[in-house]
Amino acid sequence: MVAMSLSSVSVIGNALRLRGEAYNLVSPAACSRSRRCSGGSGEHLSKAVTGAATGSKSKVYRRLLTFPLWEGLASSHSTLSRQWGIPMSAAGLASLPTEDQLDQAKSITDGLSAHPLQGRGLGTKYLVVAGVLGAFLMVLFNVLGRSLGDSLSSRQPEALLAPVMALVALTGLVWLLMVVFRNIAFIRGKVSERYFQTFTVDAPAEWVERPTRAYMNLLELPILFYVAAALMLITQTFDSVQVSLAWLFVFTRCAHAFIYIAFNYIPLRFVSYLTGVITLGVLWARFAEQSS
Repeated sequence: MVAMSLSSVSVIGNALRLRGEAYNLVSPAACSRSRRCSGGSGEHLSKAVTGAATGSKSKVYRRLLTFPLWEGLASSHSTLSRQWGIPMSAAGLASLPTEDQLDQAKSITDGLSAHPLQGRGLGTKYLVVAGVLGAFLMVLFNVLGRSLGDSLSSRQPEALLAPVMALVALTGLVWLLMVVFRNIAFIRGKVSERYFQTFTVDAPAEWVERPTRAYMNLLELPILFYVAAALMLITQTFDSVQVSLAWLFVFTRCAHAFIYIAFNYIPLRFVSYLTGVITLGVLWARFAEQSS
């Protein structure tokens, strides 16, 4: 039996600040001696507990590492007592943070739990954007600088249908990832059924819905690409440059979906989206010019 108290919740500020030590698995006994524990991600109260336990990695302690911080610390005393048999003291209940304090702590940890590069300054982020955008513009100018002379193969429908079908395949793949991610999260208890009823309560971890948001993105801007491709096929108004631009747009969408789902680093996600917008704008501008 492990005897613990929630009086140590007062150290939550330190716990959130010391994110770098989140997975060092400090023993509960060490926490009791130092009166502080390191913090985990923005979604979990990793080590803001004190007391004593037999063994530095007791079963109860490991379960505490995954106790959701933002699903109601105010009711955590009854949850811990009922599920894990840990008695809670009245002093511990009195020290629970207020709702405003929880909101403030969550806003801090939301930033800490992001991609490691996001902790750097704005200059670094915009340098990343500028570097990737500069490389993309070089590729775009190279594509536009190619000979505009048409060949028979460049006017064949298959040449333009290939990037269209590739984008459809990407959309299907991201849809499959959305289904897999959501079901895995539901089976593992990371998301409740109630969330899928209204999508307003019991929000899951951010990674669960990344494929969903990436999938929705593939139903927004690419619609204009599908329309342009259909018009070019109907009017037979396209050349090898248009086909290359279509492939370039598909590549930007693949990059955007991968970045979004894999690590969600905002500067790279933004620049991949921006390059797609630029490519699509050039494609439409050339189509309008060729059709006039």
